[in-house]
Amino acid sequence: MSIFGRFRMPGLLGVFAVVAAIASLLLAVLPGPAQAATTADSTVRPHGIVPAHVKVYTLISSVPTFNVAEGRSVINALDAPVTTTFTSNQSRTYTVSTSTGHQASFFNFLTVSVSQNATLSRTTALGVSATTVMPPRTRVLAEYGIEAFDIVYDVQGYTCLGSNCRTCPVNCNKNGGPTREARNVPTVIEGWRLTSTPA
Repeated sequence: MSIFGRFRMPGLLGVFAVVAAIASLLLAVLPGPAQAATTADSTVRPHGIVPAHVKVYTLISSVPTFNVAEGRSVINALDAPVTTTFTSNQSRTYTVSTSTGHQASFFNFLTVSVSQNATLSRTTALGVSATTVMPPRTRVLAEYGIEAFDIVYDVQGYTCLGSNCRTCPVNCNKNGGPTREARNVPTVIEGWRLTSTPA
């Protein structure tokens, strides 16, 4: 039996029933509105996917250095050796800053390109001692601190969408040109550095 055969009503009432049935059938088979697409940095993306902002770091230079948390100088004015002990009694924190939300990628860049001992923050310890024998008529400069690196690097920002973020900078859009930045990067290596010179 056809759809129209179901309605056996006389007059206009039957016509209205048939029209209503056709309308219901059309609503049942027509698809809903198409999923909207918008553009971000010339990339078409499905509605609801938020663009991610990725930073790519390129190391330009890296110079080892020593961050001094405290220091003292001792002179042995005698004609005989003298044993001297130094103990750290000051604490200092060294931190390298980066953009919010990019700490993980920046830390990965540091450990791969600068040093596996690099860290984003390091606080020097208290009560660490070092003992040395000073030769006669010498001066010892004792410095406690951490090994670090003074680095220069370029930062290039990109906008990516969905799975493209895993292959950035391929398939990603540049956000302007690169910027050059400089940082002092602490490491997890700390201790005393003793330098002896004639008094």
